[in-house]
Amino acid sequence: MSPHHSQHHLIILQTTGNWAADLEAGSKFGYSLLFVILVSNFMAVALQTLCIKLGIITGMDLAQACKSYYRKEVNWFLYALAEIAIIATDVAEVIGTAIALKLLFGWSTWVGVLRLIYIC
Repeated sequence: MSPHHSQHHLIILQTTGNWAADLEAGSKFGYSLLFVILVSNFMAVALQTLCIKLGIITGMDLAQACKSYYRKEVNWFLYALAEIAIIATDVAEVIGTAIALKLLFGWSTWVGVLRLIYIC
């Protein structure tokens, strides 16, 4: 490779919970949700590309950039939105794992959720 060319790699985070939700939605609704799944995956790639560019250009991650460019009130609002998104993601993961434990061991969903709470 010549010194004038660089090679860039894009790493995409696609968690198993997302794939499980995609598969279940596909089993319920067939191909009618395929467009939504396709667009959401493209949006994830676009957002991750923007975060990569932000990091390369400014040397900061998204949280550091928000802290340096926005007022304190806006940062607290963004923090609250991020926490809500984290909670929503974790709830989906816990329920999905509890359903998997139900399928594997025949436990009720509540027993699976309580077991996960105890482990964590």
